Amino acid sequence: MEKKNMVLLTVIAVATLLVAVIGATFAFFTATVQDNRETGGDTGETSLTAGSVASSTIVASVDGSAGQFTATDVYPGHKEIAALMVTADNEQGSKNSTTDIAIQYDVTNNTYAANEIKVSVYKSDSQITAVTKNENGGNDYFGCHHTSGKATEGDFTGEEVSPGENTVKFYEECTKDYADLKKENDSSVTQVGSDQLLAQGTSKITFEDQITATANNKKEVYYYVVVEFVDTKNAATSVEAQNASMNAQLEGTITVVPA
Repeated sequence: MEKKNMVLLTVIAVATLLVAVIGATFAFFTATVQDNRETGGDTGETSLTAGSVASSTIVASVDGSAGQFTATDVYPGHKEIAALMVTADNEQGSKNSTTDIAIQYDVTNNTYAANEIKVSVYKSDSQITAVTKNENGGNDYFGCHHTSGKATEGDFTGEEVSPGENTVKFYEECTKDYADLKKENDSSVTQVGSDQLLAQGTSKITFEDQITATANNKKEVYYYVVVEFVDTKNAATSVEAQNASMNAQLEGTITVVPA
């Protein structure tokens, strides 16, 4: 009988212990947390708003302007320009949209020396009417033309060489420059990114930009890609200098891609 009482007491003791533990566990999970931070301070509030992009991005040619580079027989100093229009269509959007794009120049062949071809991109909210297509399918905006003259010591860099009496340099002079382009459309033309110099062979360069369209509207942006055959002032030194780029070729495609 005493043994039975001891067993019963043991069971009761274990049951009491379990109740105590379970009770303590419940008390732990239902404990109250008090936050003493001041209202309006760093109270841990979160705010996250999803972005909105245009439902479609449309790339088109610019009326009356060439969309590609077509010049041949160019000399150092030549500048060529190509135009394209990009539209962010947000007509179905209920709030303003911001679309990240990149003007991409995919160079498939460049036999000019490294850093002899400079590429720049400019944009405007309206068409630059002064950029017009010529009869050869290119643009004559910069008004570049062939010229020649007697070489001087200022045409030589990197070497202590004096030109001979019969040393002639061939280059191009242009009636307009980048500063004139920026003044078009009441100075609303701005550069996209920075100038980039091409390596020899194949390469791919991009110029990133954003197009913001208001709710229920479209936004059109005109982009102008400029390539320049940089006059390195080495034109008359030797075949190892800019003369080596005679008959050089530049081929590639301008596209618009998501950024």
